[in-house]
Amino acid sequence: MHKSCLLFLLFGFQLILGQTKPLIKVIENLSELYHVTFSYNPNEVNKISEIQVGDFLNFEEAIQSIEIQTQLRFEKVDNQNYVILKSTKKNIRLICGKVVDENYSAIAGVLVKTSLQHTVTNLEGFFYLEITDQPSLIDLSAYGFKTKSISTSFFKSPCKQILLEQEIVSLDEVIIRNYLAKGLTKNEDGSINVKMQQTGVLPGIIEPDAIQTLQFIPGLQSPDETVTGLHIRGSTPDQNLILYDGVKMYQDAHFFGLLSVFNPYMIDNIKLFRSATKSKYGGHAGGVISIGVDESIPKKMSIGIGATLTHVNSDIKIPLLYDKLAIFASARRGTTDFINTITTEKYAEVAFQNTNILDTSNDLGDEVLNLNFDFLYEDYYTKLIFKPYESLQFNFGFLKNQNNLLFEGTNPFFKSNTDDKLRVESETLYESVSYQSQFFGSHNLQLSFTSFNKKYSGLNDFDIASQQPTLLEITFDKENEVKETSVQYNGEKKLFKNGIIQFGYQRNRSEVSYIADSYGLDLRTFQEFFKGKETSQSFFSDFKFRGEKLQLNLGGRRQYFNRLNDVFWEPRAFLNYKLLPKLWMKISYEEKHQSISQITDLRNDGLGNLFNQLWVVSTDESIPVIKNQQLVVGFDFQRKGWTVDVETYIKKLEGIGILLTDNIFSPRNVSGTNRIKGIDILLKKKWRNYGTWFSYSFADNKYQFEEINNNRPFQGSFDIKHSLVWTHTLTFKNINFAIGYRHRTGIPYTQKNLDTNNPQSNFIVFEKYNGERLPDYHRVDLTADYNFYLDKAKKIKTRIGFALQNITNERNVLSRDFRVLESNNENNISQLLLERVDRYSIGFTPNFIIRCNL
Repeated sequence: MHKSCLLFLLFGFQLILGQTKPLIKVIENLSELYHVTFSYNPNEVNKISEIQVGDFLNFEEAIQSIEIQTQLRFEKVDNQNYVILKSTKKNIRLICGKVVDENYSAIAGVLVKTSLQHTVTNLEGFFYLEITDQPSLIDLSAYGFKTKSISTSFFKSPCKQILLEQEIVSLDEVIIRNYLAKGLTKNEDGSINVKMQQTGVLPGIIEPDAIQTLQFIPGLQSPDETVTGLHIRGSTPDQNLILYDGVKMYQDAHFFGLLSVFNPYMIDNIKLFRSATKSKYGGHAGGVISIGVDESIPKKMSIGIGATLTHVNSDIKIPLLYDKLAIFASARRGTTDFINTITTEKYAEVAFQNTNILDTSNDLGDEVLNLNFDFLYEDYYTKLIFKPYESLQFNFGFLKNQNNLLFEGTNPFFKSNTDDKLRVESETLYESVSYQSQFFGSHNLQLSFTSFNKKYSGLNDFDIASQQPTLLEITFDKENEVKETSVQYNGEKKLFKNGIIQFGYQRNRSEVSYIADSYGLDLRTFQEFFKGKETSQSFFSDFKFRGEKLQLNLGGRRQYFNRLNDVFWEPRAFLNYKLLPKLWMKISYEEKHQSISQITDLRNDGLGNLFNQLWVVSTDESIPVIKNQQLVVGFDFQRKGWTVDVETYIKKLEGIGILLTDNIFSPRNVSGTNRIKGIDILLKKKWRNYGTWFSYSFADNKYQFEEINNNRPFQGSFDIKHSLVWTHTLTFKNINFAIGYRHRTGIPYTQKNLDTNNPQSNFIVFEKYNGERLPDYHRVDLTADYNFYLDKAKKIKTRIGFALQNITNERNVLSRDFRVLESNNENNISQLLLERVDRYSIGFTPNFIIRCNL
């Protein structure tokens, strides 16, 4: 029943109209709200029985609106006293307007001018002007929109709404504004841009998380509901290129995948390429997520502080020297080590499921004693900007994030002491210099160093006299490390009116290693070690042409990997053609190569999904370079609030790897092919303060390995045939709502059976690879927030809000595997058992936020 009610809510959003009140009541409300006193003639005020009451941003706008509707005049005596008089200006009246785009979203900064005066629209799109009764024209102009001229006779009623049409203004024209929500746009080059500080609320997201926001875009999936599990059109997460201020990231999540490591309040924009990737982006086989930090020097200092039920954060931007020097800084720290909220409990339940950490009881019901559990995550960022001249700028940045986990306890059945430590940390240091000239073009040189380290140390100290297990290890150590130094140059020069050439060079020096050690009481030992160094060099170039109806990008990249002593060529091509004024057709083809990727470790080390992905570098033997070929054809359409985006694609990935453990004493890396074909569809409609969008994706994902399934194709491990998202948003004054429903096909899994005569395979035999499929996935999320000023001076902007994840508490099965356990039967004889291990989605989880900016 509760599901039916929630689905009914998806249809139940109604447009909310403005209210009217007697003028005397409005004046009394303003007096109480702003602590001011009004003096007036009651006869003049009482006879005005109705005026329209809007969502005023401040006291001045409220007064201006009343003056427009009543032709009364408010004279200021001092800060606390005003006199209301009849207007004495002959043939003068005050007009108001609100400027919106084709999706009825407000446009700020529009220039509004007459022959005698001018003004600009505020953040909510409003403007006010005094005009004469003589007919004249008012011109409205804004970057990216067509200039519009309106007669003053148009403004006969208060605050008329004015629509500006989009205009082609550059080689990177915006095709679709407010692609999903406010702040998201789709560009003519096929990329999707997200302005983080302008995005509206999205279902289930309490803060504008960099990665979670992208998961609403068609073709992007996270089968395990994590930030780290982002698949872009079938490409696995390690194949995605994630850049932060131009530097490649190897660690992108806190809380073992549930939160992004990037502080959202430091991010200016995110650029996403699902396809049609520019040639400057290399070293990856999947999509591109380029996260940009603000590079402008602020006019004044700004501070932000906030808290959710999982962490606290703060950020500051300080201009040190006017228009020359500024510093940005942010810090975020989890509260998990000193406050146990319902949200952290739910997150921990999901992150640590199927691990020693949550398995605090065994089959006999014995509780782990002397339990000590401690978990903390934090990140820090700082950036220095120096701009000695308008054409020259220097940037220096440092980013650090880390997650620390400690679990200690005593198992009374085995009389063993457990000590698990897991640490994940990443550091990035970079500097860049950029130069811009109308004659020489633009040039940027960046130097960077980034490191990633993930280390686990586990200990089971058994009392051999009490119980001697034959399967469980005493110790298990595991470490994965990446160190990378990079230098990159990017240049751009306009060749002629409609043509630009982009070019550059990149050199990376990478060191990648992992080690795994385990020792058992029955003297079974296992050790695996890998370390590789690689230097890659690339030259790349793009030519971009844009005519009246055509945009063409042609480019290529020459990639050299010294470890393999081989050169790879990567052609990139993109065509966008305007069939009709609001209809575009697009086609793209690209090839990419990746030498540093992740393999999946299938060993049962008690860590579940916390440490089953290992970064490795390609070798001549067992870990080949990943190659991706992708072709995309699609259409874009936007008109009168309607948005339609359709893209079909086919892609082939060669060299994907897996760590095969059919013999646990001699694991080996095997590689194969991944073929994917699919279609992504977005349908959206916007009505003033209400909007809805529906997205659907179909994909067919198949693997093929020579050493698996007799070299016959089988369903990919993350094959999601059908996926849909249906979302509704509503804005009323300063209150925003978003509710969304997700449905998708369950992913495949392999059924396994127990074989007590096969210790080499850990007593497990496989049936048909990915021959079974999990149940379908369903989820409903809701988010709401309210924005207001905390102080009378309107300087402290405050946001409070809440998010409800998985309102119906649907515990979806995200993955399924099997493991062998050892236990005693009724006769106290040791026996082996095969246990099914299901990984479940997060249940009903509330979260709350409060944030202040000043």
